[in-house]
Amino acid sequence: FFLTGKGSAMVESHRTSEVRVRYHAETPSVLALNENFHPGWHARITPERDGTTERRNAVPHDGLVATRLAPGSGSVVFSYRPPGLGMGLLLSAAGLAAALWMWRAGAGRG
Repeated sequence: FFLTGKGSAMVESHRTSEVRVRYHAETPSVLALNENFHPGWHARITPERDGTTERRNAVPHDGLVATRLAPGSGSVVFSYRPPGLGMGLLLSAAGLAAALWMWRAGAGRG
């Protein structure tokens, strides 16, 4: 990862689909993660000054996953969820329910 502008950043944890970073930015900055950008990356930014969490889509920065930061300190959690995963799970569940209903309806005739 790297931080453009003046400041510092440190990885607190790194899991398969989630990276937590603490930052201190003296100027408006971009925090970039050393992961290839792909739709589905999100950033949750929690500045220390007010503690409110802002969720936004991550943006590409030279092909990497990134987010823009205002001056100050806080934490960023980058997370990845494949686009369409929720819809795919919903359609799979609907298909399974329909198959079970058809199987049960057919078993009642027999």
